[in-house]
Amino acid sequence: MMMIADRGHVRPAFREALNGLGIKASIGGRKDRNIPVEDGTKWHKPRKKVERMFDRLKDWRCIATSFDRCTHAFISTCASPGLSSSGHEP
Repeated sequence: MMMIADRGHVRPAFREALNGLGIKASIGGRKDRNIPVEDGTKWHKPRKKVERMFDRLKDWRCIATSFDRCTHAFISTCASPGLSSSGHEP
């Protein structure tokens, strides 16, 4: 099992607790750390892509406040930023 986390969970005690449970940690190290840590970049790239998509969705106020009451309107609003960020033309 693997836990992917951001730099907010970089404390050595947190990593040791995960190792004690048999969980591999993929946590990026801070820039001011003396000893570099393997961050598992291949695991973070897809995670960052999903986070950016949700950030774009949050920019759309109608999704954040649920102004779209109809299911088909809500789903189309959610799908349109995903299509535009994937590089496909509508």
